[in-house]
Amino acid sequence: MKLEGMEEVEAWSPDVILSPGWHEVEITEAGEGTSRNKHPQMELRMENTDGNIRDWIVVNAKTRGKVKQVIEAAGIEITPGDWDFQTSALQGKKVRIKVGNEPKNDGSGDRTVVQAYTPSGSGPVGTTGEAAATSSGSDDDIPF
Repeated sequence: MKLEGMEEVEAWSPDVILSPGWHEVEITEAGEGTSRNKHPQMELRMENTDGNIRDWIVVNAKTRGKVKQVIEAAGIEITPGDWDFQTSALQGKKVRIKVGNEPKNDGSGDRTVVQAYTPSGSGPVGTTGEAAATSSGSDDDIPF
């Protein structure tokens, strides 16, 4: 195997996942995809100087409240009636998130998840011992 240009690149380092508690973050990536059960989903990556986290929010009748929470936390006005929302509008927005741990669906331990969104500069500061309030990891999980 011949490798060229190795002196020009940075060595790979794993991501640092945000610890449980409240964090001010910037949404650095905001896209759309399809869940394993064929529902549309919002795919978000958020970060700050302490680390990052991803959230996949399945969009269906059960999760409309969390979708609305994310949009409002980002300061985007929701108009009455049906409307077409571009997830990319969230990119670059600053929000406050609550990160927590909850059991994986397969029982193999815990996973780190985004449990809540609030507008940047609002809400509690620091970590809390509160139980997980939401989940957005799969279609089977009801996030509220």
